[in-house]
Amino acid sequence: MLDCETIHTEKKQDYSCFSEKGILKSACALTRKNPMATIQTVRTGASVEDFIATVANATRQQDARTLVAMMETVTGEPAAMWGPAIIGFGEVTTQYANGSEGRMLRMGFSPRKANLALYIGHDKSLLARLGKHKTSVACLYINKLADIDLEVLRKLIARSWNRR
Repeated sequence: MLDCETIHTEKKQDYSCFSEKGILKSACALTRKNPMATIQTVRTGASVEDFIATVANATRQQDARTLVAMMETVTGEPAAMWGPAIIGFGEVTTQYANGSEGRMLRMGFSPRKANLALYIGHDKSLLARLGKHKTSVACLYINKLADIDLEVLRKLIARSWNRR
């Protein structure tokens, strides 16, 4: 049986079983199965550079390469692909409410079509100095790195990494 992500990709349909943050929220209407039963975001052996090369926007490609270099320097961890579109650094073990455990990236980002989604912690004092951005509970969204202060971003990454 094909998984939810494969079905949605082949049918080019929205992921109605996912929240806007990419979190699984319900049984998939297309596969009629609960995708929450398996962890979707797992570390893969795919090449980070090959993935970045597929990003259509040249500015977003360059920004992704800059973020990879910055995050590797700050974290001391090599970049790795997590799922089909997330570049992650480090790993943590997470225990779920049902008692099971899973491995998850410690920090990362995704060069999406609309923006760069960074999965890092928030620090209000630094965000106030960052430049043009948006936040959600779990993400920091940046349209392009030229819109922000890179040194402030480096500090945000370092604080987030050192907190975990």
